[in-house]
Amino acid sequence: MPDKTYNIRMHGIDIIEKHLFKISIQEADLFKFELKTQSIVNETESLIVTFVIVEIRKESTNELAAKILAGFGFFIKDISSSLERGEDRKYIIPSEFENVLKTISISTMRGLMFSEFRGTPLHGAILPIIRGDSLVPINESIIELAK
Repeated sequence: MPDKTYNIRMHGIDIIEKHLFKISIQEADLFKFELKTQSIVNETESLIVTFVIVEIRKESTNELAAKILAGFGFFIKDISSSLERGEDRKYIIPSEFENVLKTISISTMRGLMFSEFRGTPLHGAILPIIRGDSLVPINESIIELAK
């Protein structure tokens, strides 16, 4: 089966939530990252919105240092002919295509985090490179997880 092409463009980026927690951070501290992502179709706007939430923890103590949630909008031309619908009439995002959108969103989140944390003790907490196809699907709404 030939690869399907999609006519998409980046539509927007929104930081939905950002928290920096007051903990002691030294220059030599290492960090670990918990990343969750979810894509949702907004049919009325012809958008796929990919949400990415990242929690940064101090590796030595597991203390939560920061949490950031952002949404990345992708306009998809002719959404009704580009995506198929499931039995529930909701659009289905093919996994290969969703992995591309998630990879773009995660890479963009890396830049956002670098910009947002510049001048803070988290300046050196750079999100590692993560393959979109290595992410585990979540059942909960990512917006609910952020609360």
